[in-house]
Amino acid sequence: GGEERKVWQLRELTRALRAAASDDNIAGVFLFGHFSPDGYGTGYAALKEARAALADFKASKKPVFAYLESATIREAYLASIADELVLDPYGMLLL
Repeated sequence: GGEERKVWQLRELTRALRAAASDDNIAGVFLFGHFSPDGYGTGYAALKEARAALADFKASKKPVFAYLESATIREAYLASIADELVLDPYGMLLL
């Protein structure tokens, strides 16, 4: 079987991050995966808004971790907000 792909709408993502900031059951955020462009969903304006929501989450004193296997500038930009960013030693960064 294949993996099920979750598509996040920007508003859904920003609301979830802001709610997680005040949820005592959420200890942190782990970023992993790739963007699959769908219209303008991974444009820089949308990424800036998602990154701002991650910054708001971090302001709650909860950590953000990111793991990149291979990444483009878009994934690297979003992951750069992380407290700890790990690039797979066999991965690649396409800038």
